[in-house]
Amino acid sequence: MDINQQLKEIIAEIISHEVQISDIYDETVLTVDLGFNSIQIVNLIVELETKYNIDIEDDDLDIENLTVYKNLFDMVSEKLKIQGDNVDDC
Repeated sequence: MDINQQLKEIIAEIISHEVQISDIYDETVLTVDLGFNSIQIVNLIVELETKYNIDIEDDDLDIENLTVYKNLFDMVSEKLKIQGDNVDDC
């Protein structure tokens, strides 16, 4: 399963009302289109850090990074790429 699919599944699991993965697009705004609240955003951050073993730093906590699906996907992908590069360097 690719990161895009996994990330959409994580979002669908966190949201309290049923959402179809196919309803999550690049331009989806989690807070507006899916009704995410601040606690769900925090849960999303924790889940991403745990699942992917990444650190979401203070600089990453920009509202656009965390609420627009494409930005969130790009941020996670970049952190995984950097993590992979660091493993390759060892």
